[in-house]
Amino acid sequence: MSIFSIRKLNLVYGGTRPVHALADIDLEIDEGEFVVLLGPSGCGKSTLLEILAGLQRPTTGQALFDGRPIAGPFPSVGVVFQDASLMPWRTVARNVQLGLEIRGRDKALRRRTADAYLQLVGLAGFGDKYPHQLSGGMRQRAGIARALANEPSVLLMDEPFGAVDHITRIRLQEDLVRIWQAHRRTVVFVTHDVGEAVFLADRIVLLSPRPGRIHDTFRVAVPRPRRRGDLSLLKLEASIYDALHAMDAGASPARAPLRALAAAR
Repeated sequence: MSIFSIRKLNLVYGGTRPVHALADIDLEIDEGEFVVLLGPSGCGKSTLLEILAGLQRPTTGQALFDGRPIAGPFPSVGVVFQDASLMPWRTVARNVQLGLEIRGRDKALRRRTADAYLQLVGLAGFGDKYPHQLSGGMRQRAGIARALANEPSVLLMDEPFGAVDHITRIRLQEDLVRIWQAHRRTVVFVTHDVGEAVFLADRIVLLSPRPGRIHDTFRVAVPRPRRRGDLSLLKLEASIYDALHAMDAGASPARAPLRALAAAR
């Protein structure tokens, strides 16, 4: 069942020199699905994510959540940005509690919830620390815990691991898959990293350069847990790079619009 439905969506930034950011986007995202929006910088993938979050409105077309037009942010959708956006004057635990505090939940419940989600993301015992006392990867874990503490049905993630080192990024990817498998929330994840996309996704939506259009779609049928360097994943990476090269050359996708990678196990 679709939780997001995007129909003939266009977004144009106005001004003396209007910018057509997204063009004719048609996309369905199913409940519990892990979808990665992939594409080069400036293709509109973060803009599309912000529309799903209710932070921007399309110029034309529709963006629906659970059958209703998206008119603004709502509590059933959590958002994680690249910089974690933690409040430096609040402890990690109080950052995680923020949404519950805004919603008027009692202090004991806020503490229990924060402790539970900090443990889930591997930060048990760090609740009394401040953001500046954590590494970049730990701050990202805290940002994920804060989003999950509100128990959203959807998690939107805008290049959340882009600012950390490669080894930390790998660990965060594995943690995210573990958390997703435990709770099966819908995840929409933005990246420009092909390897990250094939490791994480059920389905990869490849956007073209501006104006962003859906150039190709890839299903990843390799079962989890996935092993880095798996031949099937490497073949899929090669197919995506072929699509990127074709896109740069101005060619249409070489295969069917929806590609599937069969499990080679």
